[in-house]
Amino acid sequence: MKAKDVALLMALQENGRAGLKELAKAAGMPLSTAHDRVRQLEKEGVIKKYAAILDAEKVGKPATSFVLISLRYRSEQGKQLATFKQIAERISSIPIVQEAYVITGEWDIILKVRGGSTREIGEFVFDVLREIPGVDKTLTFESFYSTKEAGAIHIQAEGKK
Repeated sequence: MKAKDVALLMALQENGRAGLKELAKAAGMPLSTAHDRVRQLEKEGVIKKYAAILDAEKVGKPATSFVLISLRYRSEQGKQLATFKQIAERISSIPIVQEAYVITGEWDIILKVRGGSTREIGEFVFDVLREIPGVDKTLTFESFYSTKEAGAIHIQAEGKK
């Protein structure tokens, strides 16, 4: 990736509300060039979307947990319950799920969930998640607090390390 594109992206990650003038200055390029590069990066999917990062406690969702999920694809009678993708997409669509990742190893999926309390998260795990056909077992970890969230992705220009 070109150094000027990297500068634009790093500036956007630092402040998603930065105007084109500020971005152009950060990247050392003319305003019109910055505008064209941002639009091109959006078109290429490098910039996926713009979003506000909320303070979970201030919006009434102070409890955070991570949930490991192991899936089973067939019933005891051998009938296919659902495909892996169908199960993962169903789980991902539940509003309490903030992030979902398909992982390797003993577990299949890891979730980051946010709730108003640990009780709310527990009810989600027992009453919703474990009732989804294909969810075999879960393991939940409660977070005490976060030391870093929604961190920027560190990128470098081509040829630099």
